[in-house]
Amino acid sequence: MNRSVYLFVILSITLIMGCGANSNEAKLNKRVSEVMAIHDEVMPKMDVMVEHENKLKALKVGVTDETELGHLDRQVGQLQEAGELMMSWMRKFSMPSAESGQSFEETMKYLDKEEKRIIVVRDAMNSSLEEAMETVKNYKNK
Repeated sequence: MNRSVYLFVILSITLIMGCGANSNEAKLNKRVSEVMAIHDEVMPKMDVMVEHENKLKALKVGVTDETELGHLDRQVGQLQEAGELMMSWMRKFSMPSAESGQSFEETMKYLDKEEKRIIVVRDAMNSSLEEAMETVKNYKNK
């Protein structure tokens, strides 16, 4: 009987510890998905950004007013900067893995930091693209 109780206690402890690891793994997977969802939301806009960068550059050809040229140059620069932010984020982002040797807490902190970085990228991409699209639309209506 003592052996059965001992075996039951060992199995219970193993089960509890295993559930904790699975819980952390589920939390980690959820967090990675949240961060990557932001990336996946804006990554397809990269082609649209390049397209509008080219449209803005083409608009410059017929413009002689220095203020307008400056405005167009600034918008081209914002699109390029937002694109570079995305490329930089992708180069620096490292998908968490068990081989990294980081604790669960360290990995979650890393993902929190990366989420903040990709939000900055998203906001820069969205705002620069919205402004460029508005400018191209306004020039077409002139």
